[in-house]
Amino acid sequence: FSYTLVMDAGTLTAPQGGNIDVSGSVFHVPDIRLRPATAEITLQAESSVTAALALLDEPPFRFLTKAGRPVDVAEGRAVTQARLRIPLVPKLSPDKVDYSVLATLYDVVSDRLVPGRQVRAAQLAVSADRSGIKISGPGTLGQVPFRATWTQPLGPEAQGRSRIEGTVDLSPAFLQEFAIGLPDGAVSG
Repeated sequence: FSYTLVMDAGTLTAPQGGNIDVSGSVFHVPDIRLRPATAEITLQAESSVTAALALLDEPPFRFLTKAGRPVDVAEGRAVTQARLRIPLVPKLSPDKVDYSVLATLYDVVSDRLVPGRQVRAAQLAVSADRSGIKISGPGTLGQVPFRATWTQPLGPEAQGRSRIEGTVDLSPAFLQEFAIGLPDGAVSG
């Protein structure tokens, strides 16, 4: 005996950032006789980046809070697919939720990620699961092109530390953007 609910059309209202279109999402309980039963949720979502981040920052996850970032850290659009396995019990704790989130962020702009600089990216890839969050892709930091990957491990052992790795063009534009006082022509190629 199973139960399946398919969302043909619908929206969620996020705590910030507006509505999230959840059309095509599925709530499935493979065996409703089990105690506790387990729900398998496939969430299809399209929204602003702020709305997606606000939803990910809701209990029990609190992804942005754990990373020390506000939910309005960037503007843009998010297309997300999340898979969750949740035991249907009262007072659900985060360690009982199994999840995997994949998203693509479009037309991302932020002046809050790097103080004093605007970060822009046409498209970024996002993934999140119980081990952590990862965002990667190309963009610009001010006028300087980059390709980077930011990772935020989750759990108490991570102690809120994150890591960014990437490449940036060392060029005259880089020197100008970061006000590095080398003479003209000192960097080329």
